[in-house]
Amino acid sequence: VEVSESTLTSVYPYGRRWTITFISPRGNLPSLLVDTGSGKPSTVATGGTLSGSDAILRVENVHKGGLPSSFVTPPVLSSLNAYTAQVSSHNGHFWSDASSSINSLSPSKTNPSEPQDVTIHVLSPSQLLVSWADPL
Repeated sequence: VEVSESTLTSVYPYGRRWTITFISPRGNLPSLLVDTGSGKPSTVATGGTLSGSDAILRVENVHKGGLPSSFVTPPVLSSLNAYTAQVSSHNGHFWSDASSSINSLSPSKTNPSEPQDVTIHVLSPSQLLVSWADPL
């Protein structure tokens, strides 16, 4: 989160503009809603629990986020180093927290064959179990 303040010259010295920027690697986030306790939550609010003369709060989507289109992979993997992976899932509305692999692995000097006996089991509406046998 980044927060900045600026003075509005048209109402100096009382007018202030606060800009709050949410920085997320998780794509486009849903809009925030303001609840002042005096009506239905909205992207614009006045009165209620806002204090000050003519206080107004407005939520604005300046730049929409997007799904990641690239991933960080070292240009050269060394068989002398061990590597782990992180995975996040997206359901069209929200991103999950990243899960890290339990094991770290060093790359092989040869290409493996494809995994054997791959199976997927639905554990719940939000969980899948993927398993496979080691490549030959």
